[in-house]
Amino acid sequence: MNKFFEIEFQFRPVGQGLFYSGVFNHLPSGELYTMVYDCGTNSTAHYINHEIDIFSRKIKKGDKLDLLLISHFHDDHISHVPLLLQKTNGAKVVILPFLSPDELLLNYHVSLIDGRNTFPAEFFIDPARYLMNEFKVDQVIYIHPSEAGRDDLTNGDIDPNKLNFTEDFQFVLENNLQLVTNLPLEVITAEGVSHYYDMGTLIFSGLWEFKFFNKIRDPRQVITFKNDLALLLSNTNPTIEDVRIYVNNSPISTLINLKQLYYQNFLEAHINDTSLVVFHTAITPLTFDYIRSWILGRPYFPASCKVSGASSYRCGNLLVGDIKVDNRCLDQIMAKWSSIITDKVIYSQIPHHGASGYLNPRFFNVFSNAIHHIINFGLGNRNKHPTQSIIDIVQNARPINVIHSNTQLSHVKIRYVIGNNI
Repeated sequence: MNKFFEIEFQFRPVGQGLFYSGVFNHLPSGELYTMVYDCGTNSTAHYINHEIDIFSRKIKKGDKLDLLLISHFHDDHISHVPLLLQKTNGAKVVILPFLSPDELLLNYHVSLIDGRNTFPAEFFIDPARYLMNEFKVDQVIYIHPSEAGRDDLTNGDIDPNKLNFTEDFQFVLENNLQLVTNLPLEVITAEGVSHYYDMGTLIFSGLWEFKFFNKIRDPRQVITFKNDLALLLSNTNPTIEDVRIYVNNSPISTLINLKQLYYQNFLEAHINDTSLVVFHTAITPLTFDYIRSWILGRPYFPASCKVSGASSYRCGNLLVGDIKVDNRCLDQIMAKWSSIITDKVIYSQIPHHGASGYLNPRFFNVFSNAIHHIINFGLGNRNKHPTQSIIDIVQNARPINVIHSNTQLSHVKIRYVIGNNI
């Protein structure tokens, strides 16, 4: 056996939040490619600080994190992005979900009433510019929702004869996403910032590809929220700067007013439908004899010590952030992603830490081969995640489903080996 690549993805033990990392190791050359999806927690910071220290050692001195993907702007998913970027000397590429100005205003509002305020108002005004100016980010890509037709994997678009996986190999990112040509007038543009639809694929070195899904959202609820905010501020078109001034003038009473306004619009349910869904997998055809994968961790429901298997020539990982995987979401995914994509999902993150109502049982019809399901949650969290209803949905869907717990005391690793039989 001649191994060319060892790849490890890890749901790191950070508690109530998410820190998902990936390290691609090209064995003949020693070249590494590093990626992260979200980096935040509401649990004790000790755990995530420790994990950032461990992960950052993978970055060569003087180099940067290759790829950072952020699902959405809630604190438990981005609280430690600043520390991560400081430890990794910045990032070459950051991918963000595109949010309308009203959605950014809502996210800033949520950050205020949440009370943590990891990022200042400047981040919510212009996330890309803030990350580039403050944290040595070279390039930012926004992913927009799209109503375009069916999308697929690369499958045959790469000539295997042109691929070079020898000692001279280097990881190179190739952008085959569909460019947004008609940006809304209110969208801020800057050098190093680009806008693409969630169509097409992001590839590096003919080895691995990323596909995205940004849910098309009904704006009515956000518009109603903004109208109520306009009445509170006596401003017909309130901005993030207006909210900041309002809070600074009388922080205690105004925060109470902001909380009441939020709950009257959204009850106690946070808005998570801006979460960027990411699927990633190896590319075919490859000039290798095998791609093998397995998962290591401690399934919490039911109890077990170790699970291995899911060997496949094409299998991949689905990351959903906190998106609500309801009928509307699944309908959009089915309209956009072909069965070639959905059939390759073997490893899947359960949305929103296993919150009730965030996973429709139809999920298992759409992703028919999803076997391993990871729930990331904090032990002792105030929201009582995961709920028994979500555990029941996963376990009752089919007997082979396995649930893996990712807490501050338990991690989940997904490993791939790619090579030739000799």
